[in-house]
Order: sequence, then structure tokens, then C-alpha cells
Amino acid sequence: YKAANWICLGKTKGRGKLEKQHKTLLPKKTIWIYPLTRNYRRLLCR
Repeated sequence: YKAANWICLGKTKGRGKLEKQHKTLLPKKTIWIYPLTRNYRRLLCR
């Protein structure tokens, strides 16, 4: 993805949305975005 100008935002915590005990049960995933506008940082930080 990086070679195609995608930007890595980070990794997930590895918790499912119904996880109540704050344990890592699922694999961690990397979150990638592809900027479609020049002001993508400002739009994401709203």
C-alpha cells in the first residue's frame, strides 16, 4: 500500500466491538487511508 501512496494511520487494538473485558482476542489490523483531497489531515482531525 505504501508504494501506491496510501498512508498508514496505525493499528487497531485487536478487540472486538462487543469485548467487555479489554482483552486482545482478535488479530491487530493496520489502518490505511488514501487521500482524495489536499486537505485530508484537516478533514480527519475534525
